[in-house]
Amino acid sequence: MYFYPPERIKNQEIYLATLTEPIIKVDDKSNIVIDGFSIGYGHDKGIYVNNSKNIVIKNCTIANLGDSGVYVNGYSNTISNCEIYNIGRAGIYLQGGDRNKLIRADNVAYNNHIHDYALFQRTYAPGIGVNGCGQTARNNLIHDAPHNAVLYGGNEHLFEKNEIHHVVMETGDSGAFYTGRDWGSQGTILRYNYIHDLGMGNTNHANTMGIYLDDCDSGETLEGNVLVNVGRGFMIGGGRDNIMINNIVYDCIMGMSIDSRGKTRIVKKGQAGESSW
Repeated sequence: MYFYPPERIKNQEIYLATLTEPIIKVDDKSNIVIDGFSIGYGHDKGIYVNNSKNIVIKNCTIANLGDSGVYVNGYSNTISNCEIYNIGRAGIYLQGGDRNKLIRADNVAYNNHIHDYALFQRTYAPGIGVNGCGQTARNNLIHDAPHNAVLYGGNEHLFEKNEIHHVVMETGDSGAFYTGRDWGSQGTILRYNYIHDLGMGNTNHANTMGIYLDDCDSGETLEGNVLVNVGRGFMIGGGRDNIMINNIVYDCIMGMSIDSRGKTRIVKKGQAGESSW
């Protein structure tokens, strides 16, 4: 193997990553604190937490990974005050809880700085990915990525006081916050988030959204969000019981787009005029 540097380098370190599994792996454990680690230079995830409870990850620098920064599946786990960057896929994944019984996972990601992710998987590798029931992402700063900042599905999540900018820089028909295709995804709240300066926000193309509820996503409350220079502020693609209260949309090509595709473009399989969706 030969390495030809793009420019003259001096007093620099060069790393060759060979590890093909998570650097820290926590499986079926509880009550562990991971505090102040610098984690990086691997082909897999930085921290992998599965089927675990009360795992605290804080004050860590997680960088230079081929896969995602942190994956958490379980109950009452916390990721806070971490910087996550130079990541091949997603920054943080939160999963857990029981959607059928509406049992909350209560996993929380807060005060994290996530940037320069999705370097290898350029789409659907978000800064924060959320699924299951009852996850919280609060007061995170997410920026510089080709696609979503927050990609989510499930029930009763809370996204609040996050700042997002310079994401969806290479993609259209997408949003900083994106979810869709589930009438059962009730009870999620997006409030007091500041979303600004997204890709394609400065042109006459309004196909980059601040908040995008796609293909009949339902039961969401969007309150007190501020959206500036995002192309299109809100895209509500059908669905029901979506509530928008006291949001501010400024310097955008289009403030809001709402349609009724659940009644017109998506029909029950086998009916006349069946959609390819």
